[in-house]
Amino acid sequence: MPSQSLHLISRYAGGAEENAPLHKLGGDAWSRARQKAAEKVRDVAAELLDIYAQRAAKEGFAFKHDREQYQLFCDSFPFETTPDQAQAINAVLSDMCQPLAMDRLVCGDVGFGKTEVAMRAAFMAVDNHKQVAVLVPTTLLAQQHYDNFRDRFANWPVRIEMISRFRSANTSRADANPCGSGGREN
Repeated sequence: MPSQSLHLISRYAGGAEENAPLHKLGGDAWSRARQKAAEKVRDVAAELLDIYAQRAAKEGFAFKHDREQYQLFCDSFPFETTPDQAQAINAVLSDMCQPLAMDRLVCGDVGFGKTEVAMRAAFMAVDNHKQVAVLVPTTLLAQQHYDNFRDRFANWPVRIEMISRFRSANTSRADANPCGSGGREN
């Protein structure tokens, strides 16, 4: 390697050092390792293509958009919707109205309105007699979302429950049973 490129060398971080084989560039071992890696990449790509083809072939549920009810729900949002929020909400709702399986991830920093995007999508789902589950990574966030969803849906015939490790198994089971049987409030 030329000395002016030494800054490109870094410590190997791919696992235990004894499992990091060194090959002579241009040697047979290097060629075989490269070929094996290329085959694995092709296999993963083929698997992903198959997954996406199967997904595209499945029919999804096209939600109906009751604009009047939806607008009443939106009007209860105590803040002004930002342009980015509005764009994300419109994209999610547009996806939900298509007869295809939805494939969208909403990303954003803390405090940028992801919960409101989720609430509006949840409203459209329950307005179409579907159930909604919101999964979160921490019990604190579960409690915050539970409180926020209960407040926002307080004027609607929607049952909001929370299952977390801080609730008894019996309570969690009782709250989950209507979900498993397709039960709902409205």
